[in-house]
Amino acid sequence: MGYKDLLNVFANPIRVQILLLLEDCEYSSSEITAKLGNISNSEISRHLKRLVDVELVERDPISRKYNLAHYGMLILQNFAPMNFLFVNSNYFTSHRISDLPFNLTRDIFQLKNAEIIDGTGYFVHKMTDFLINGKKFSIMSDSPFPGDISKKKVDLIIPQNLQPEKEKYSKILPQPPLLCVKFMEKIPISVAFSDLGEGFLSFPSISDQKPDFGTTFYVTDKSGIDYLKKIWNYFWKNAFIPST
Repeated sequence: MGYKDLLNVFANPIRVQILLLLEDCEYSSSEITAKLGNISNSEISRHLKRLVDVELVERDPISRKYNLAHYGMLILQNFAPMNFLFVNSNYFTSHRISDLPFNLTRDIFQLKNAEIIDGTGYFVHKMTDFLINGKKFSIMSDSPFPGDISKKKVDLIIPQNLQPEKEKYSKILPQPPLLCVKFMEKIPISVAFSDLGEGFLSFPSISDQKPDFGTTFYVTDKSGIDYLKKIWNYFWKNAFIPST
């Protein structure tokens, strides 16, 4: 099966539904018809035949039930990132994620359990609680650090033109210093997470160069936080400390 054939298979929403259904359990043709609803059994059978022909699905010769073939499971696992983009197409058609390297763009489906919060006011409310409750933060932002960070452990990446902010915060922090700051010439996205397993990720809109805090991913699950940490580590390695 070639690339075009595979795209043709996934271009049909009924076949995609069947594959996702078979990801968790095996079913007969009639059971799939009952699960999906509003689709005739003959149409389901036609789609199943197509999926068997391209070796994504196989039929047990004894139970006569269908299940994902090994190749089908492999394809479906790699389909997850694309499916995440389809589900959140409204966001990704209006925001740019190309500032991430390929491996991080490919893994963006790790945000599948994240909530997209709309409105700057709601974001500020969430961020306020985030700052109050946590004790250790990793934050990359194109703006000065929001809120009181005294008695907090903070790793911070900010634009180089905000270097005076480092001096201001260094004066109010207890010793030994709890603030570790690196700089970048331009910060295209914003990422933040705390020791409590809570985080935010903001991409710029298509027409802007700054993170869009009006529509932000709010992350609370482990796979999502692990993904934020990967993004953080990428930018932390590429950030710099100015020579004195």
